[in-house]
Amino acid sequence: MAGPLKTPSLKGSQYYILFIDDFTRICWIFFMKYKSKVVEIFWKFKKNVENQSRCRIQAIKSDNGKEYTSLEFNQYCEDAGIEHQLKTLYTLKQNGVSERRNRYIMEMVICMLHEKDLPKIFLAEAANTVVFLQNRLPINFLKQKTLFEAYDYKPSLSFLKIFGSISVRPDLLPLTEYYPIWLNLTQLPCLTVLFLAAHRPQNASYKVRYQLS
Repeated sequence: MAGPLKTPSLKGSQYYILFIDDFTRICWIFFMKYKSKVVEIFWKFKKNVENQSRCRIQAIKSDNGKEYTSLEFNQYCEDAGIEHQLKTLYTLKQNGVSERRNRYIMEMVICMLHEKDLPKIFLAEAANTVVFLQNRLPINFLKQKTLFEAYDYKPSLSFLKIFGSISVRPDLLPLTEYYPIWLNLTQLPCLTVLFLAAHRPQNASYKVRYQLS
């Protein structure tokens, strides 16, 4: 988990947490307003990922942050039969996979926001886009398979758009008897921001557009 962020996201989130599968290295990222939401997010994540993968989480590795050593979190892991492995304080190498991935994501986020000259308030959207793309890049140790393919199925990328590109959004105006439907369309300039869930079905991918002022 990382935070607090200097600039909150559009929804006011100041913290984010990464979950990384130890075998495929596929990654999930979640944003939250308060650190106390870690247990709730992990509970929802566990139910979702176990339902999709049809496998149970057997162990979780984390640092010694208070959000992971709380009585509530430990009790939940114990009840679920999950082994909770804690790394030694100030030894980043013991959790190198997570540390490197976190750095990789933030470096890409900074580059994407800088390239499109976007404010840091779009950090959460950029980070979700980065994780989505990273999960769909081929890597060597999986014999040029993507992380998502090793986890589930070969994804389609035909719907991808450039992050931060300008688009138009048709808005249907109130209909009157004087104008047919096809004449009641206006085009408003918007900013296209990819906000795609890591395991959303192929035909349900979507884009979030923010109207430009």
